[in-house]
Order: sequence, then structure tokens, then C-alpha cells
Amino acid sequence: MDDIWWAMIFVFFYIPFMFLWGFTLVDIFMRKDLHAWSKVLWALVVLFVPLLGVLFYFISRPKDYDTTPRGAYAYGQPYGGQVYTQDIRAASAAGPAPAPNDMAALDHMHEGGVLTDSEFESIRGRLAAT
Repeated sequence: MDDIWWAMIFVFFYIPFMFLWGFTLVDIFMRKDLHAWSKVLWALVVLFVPLLGVLFYFISRPKDYDTTPRGAYAYGQPYGGQVYTQDIRAASAAGPAPAPNDMAALDHMHEGGVLTDSEFESIRGRLAAT
């Protein structure tokens, strides 16, 4: 009868903890906001002090990392590549007109392919009207 209780403890506590431990290590190495030495230190803490390391890691982990879009760091492009351009297009369509000294930034975004020709002309027209 004691073997059944030990098997239940093993199944209900040890196996889920091992999954959590593994997912913690994967999360540490998949994060883009940690530098190499930070990843190594967190991995060592999680490996050598498993229960406390996992708890401390998830307590100290930034909450806003969960809301970062998965494609935001695609292909090493700064500010998220395609996700960033979609945000700029949405903001330029609904947001207020930029200040007159933003014309250089507007030209830079148009040349970089962030803004389409129609968006560029629309924003430039609003700049000329102010």
C-alpha cells in the first residue's frame, strides 16, 4: 500500500515539477531580452537549486515579456520588423499629424519601406495643411 502512495506523490508532484524545470530552462534560453551571462547565471541557479531557482526566476521575470509578439524580434530586425511596420501604419492612419520637424523622419520611414506611397502622401498632405 505504501508503494501506491509513493507512486501518487511521484506522479502528481515530481513529474510536473520536472516539466516546469525544463520549460524554465527553455524559457531562459529563448528570451531575447537577457544577455548571455544573465542566461548562464539563471541556468546555473535553476540547475543547482531547482525549486528555489524556478520560483525566483518566475517571480523576477518581467510581466511585459509575456505580451511581446512572437514575431517582434524576427530576423534580427530592430523594433520588430513587420510587426513594427504594422504598428506604424495603424498609428499613422489614426493618430494626429506629426510636427513639422518630423518631415525628415517621415522621409526616412518612406525610403525604408515602412510607409507605402499612399500613406506617405497622406501624412505629407496633413503636414502641409498645418
